[in-house]
Amino acid sequence: MSVESRLDTMNTTTWCAHDKCTYSPLSLDATLNALVAASFGAVGQRCMALHTVVFVGDSKSWEDKLLERAKALKVNSGTKPDADLGPVINKEAKERICKLIQNGVESGARLVLDGRNIVVPGYEHGNFIGPTILSDVMADMECYKEKIFGPVYFAFRRTTLMRP
Repeated sequence: MSVESRLDTMNTTTWCAHDKCTYSPLSLDATLNALVAASFGAVGQRCMALHTVVFVGDSKSWEDKLLERAKALKVNSGTKPDADLGPVINKEAKERICKLIQNGVESGARLVLDGRNIVVPGYEHGNFIGPTILSDVMADMECYKEKIFGPVYFAFRRTTLMRP
């Protein structure tokens, strides 16, 4: 058996979504909450942000529930007590993140949730990006190869952990 992983600053996790896993089943709610917090917390602008997950098996129900949770996150100024996500650090960071998201779309990734055009009342020209989910991402895509430092989550799907 071989394990595929990145040994750099890109943090990746693997979730087994079928009943042939050799470890105990995961709590769906706890796992989804952890994925949302790790992917979108601190607007994804931290070295320990988890931007990539590899789903093994049928992940459609997981993706639907993750989308539901991501859509519920509130984007606002960082000074508002109910804000889940604030702005990214500056205009250049926002432009870079948007460029990498667009690269993923143009390279064939499926845009499940697009946070690029979010407008926060009172901060219409702010550097806000809402939660974004790209699925069917491939390892050769620029959006995956570059550390994105934004609220963007990449999903890979595999039928097995074994290489052919």
